[in-house]
Amino acid sequence: MKHLLLLFFISLYYPLSAQNSSELISEATELKSMKSYLAKITLKEWPYMIPFQQDKKWGYLDQRTMKITVPALANTLYLFKPEGYIGTFNDYKNDIFYTLTLDEEGKLRTHSEQVAELVMPPQQYGRSPNPNIKPIPSENGYTGFEYKIIAGDIIEITAYSDLYASYNVKEPKLIPLWIDGKVYAIAGKTTSDPHVTYFGIITSDGKPLPGFNFEHQKVIPIGGLKDTTSSWFLTQPIGGRDTKYSYMNHKGEYKLKDSLSSRMYNWVYQSSQEHYPYYMPVKTTVGYVLTEQRIIDTYELKCINTLPQGYKLEYLDYMNTKAYSKESPDITRQTTKVFVVVSLDDKSCYMDLEGKIYEPQ
Repeated sequence: MKHLLLLFFISLYYPLSAQNSSELISEATELKSMKSYLAKITLKEWPYMIPFQQDKKWGYLDQRTMKITVPALANTLYLFKPEGYIGTFNDYKNDIFYTLTLDEEGKLRTHSEQVAELVMPPQQYGRSPNPNIKPIPSENGYTGFEYKIIAGDIIEITAYSDLYASYNVKEPKLIPLWIDGKVYAIAGKTTSDPHVTYFGIITSDGKPLPGFNFEHQKVIPIGGLKDTTSSWFLTQPIGGRDTKYSYMNHKGEYKLKDSLSSRMYNWVYQSSQEHYPYYMPVKTTVGYVLTEQRIIDTYELKCINTLPQGYKLEYLDYMNTKAYSKESPDITRQTTKVFVVVSLDDKSCYMDLEGKIYEPQ
């Protein structure tokens, strides 16, 4: 009887063990196969590799021939970049997750370690409060501000109308800045009941610029644009928190009106001590962002309307043969090609900004 029980348990164990072994072999075979295909791609060929999706896995096709170069075996694949990261392969059976990278010669390297990044909210920057600034009563019609220039081009407020007084901090609701070689300030007026702040742009004698006569609940100076002949701002009209932002220059001219939600503005634009008081579009792909099924170019301030009917926007990717520079988008765009990952009927594929879809033929 003991021998029969022993044989019974052995018969249960070995099929299960064989099944697990075959699954492990299958995972190892796929990884080995994928690595062999990737190893055949030369450094000169990498800029022509476009990811494609098949059965929820990713491979590469050659954009010159639209033929498959690497079968769909990876969990994620991305376009070629000098930084070297191209995707991931997940061995779920062994809980091993491989990172796929390329060295300087275009040779494949795999890493099984994962490092989690702690993403911190962006810090808001400003100038240190000046306790010596005193408000001037506006009872006699004074609506401007006084200033001095230090260190060549830094504007320091020395006095201001109490119309722009802040109830919570010692600094007034004034952000001085240069426009066409002259000193202006983004100014905020707060009503007494209810407490609502309206923003505009004024000269030092208190005259508002056209289109900026305290008609907005937000006026944010921005940089990182191709147009350097005008000063540009993100403006949010009076309304709720979900009211969308528009791009507006100091002449009162709009572009991309009602194009950015508050969520997208907070994600894309950040301030820094280096660029104060301007907010820069740091969370973009060479200046492009996706928002509400639209491709927005924050550098040239235009909308890219090339998405074929029925497709949905997923995320942006880019191919670059030289180092990526956020500070010089004009130079970076000369060596960079941007693609959009789009989906149709739950299947994803790559599309260029001209609207061409890349799928194997």
